[in-house]
Amino acid sequence: MDNNKTLQGIVINPGVYKGKAYVAGPDNDRPFDKGDILVIPHSNPKYSLMLLDAGALVCESGAVMAHICIVAGEIGIPCMTQVNDATKAIKDGSYIEVHADQGEVLVVG
Repeated sequence: MDNNKTLQGIVINPGVYKGKAYVAGPDNDRPFDKGDILVIPHSNPKYSLMLLDAGALVCESGAVMAHICIVAGEIGIPCMTQVNDATKAIKDGSYIEVHADQGEVLVVG
């Protein structure tokens, strides 16, 4: 049985990256590890410094020209926005694949 879930979104910066999800929020006190995929509820500059160590960015809501999306594009990591329910569908620490070339996030486990 295939338990994978595919989420759709808008591509900000293309690329493919596979790794562990870090779902940001007030209840997450786990340290952010280099290479984690940053999953955020909305565009907020407070997450910008985390991008320097992130493998990719998945933003649940936020405009294409949002500050954090622009920063992700400038540093060259795969980035998607408008990925509806990303912080609910993706569990912190789970393995996900960001296929920003295709506008998809695959939740593997």
